[in-house]
Amino acid sequence: MKAGLLEAFVVALAPYPAWATAQAFDEWMATRKHRPSPADIAEIARAKTRRLRDEIEDRQRQEQRRTEAAQPAAHVDPEAAASILAQAGFTPQRIQAIRAAPMAATFAAAEAQTAGRAPHWTETVAPESPEMAVLRAARAANQLISAGAERAK
Repeated sequence: MKAGLLEAFVVALAPYPAWATAQAFDEWMATRKHRPSPADIAEIARAKTRRLRDEIEDRQRQEQRRTEAAQPAAHVDPEAAASILAQAGFTPQRIQAIRAAPMAATFAAAEAQTAGRAPHWTETVAPESPEMAVLRAARAANQLISAGAERAK
């Protein structure tokens, strides 16, 4: 019977390092009044090695991510990429609608908000036009805009 009990402990504690099983037995003897079962000691040993297991698993996940990131991405020709985007509904018109209405909850709402919208005058003039030069000069003279631009750098 003793040999069977010892064998049960050996089988239950085989996955754990010797230091964890020794600490588990020490903890049991210090805190409990009855004899432990193999499962009791295995549970404490599992708790003792949890942080180590978590660290090993985290490092394995990081290594897997690094390996995946190092692999070159499959190249998709521009025509196929455009076809995929069109099938998914990411058309240039929809992207412009989202840019124009970034707070819209859905694509349809963004498109509806921008459907009858008249373009802002800054969208209709050339970037090098005199109107844009005046706008840039006014922004440069505004202390709030200048301070925000400095903080953004």
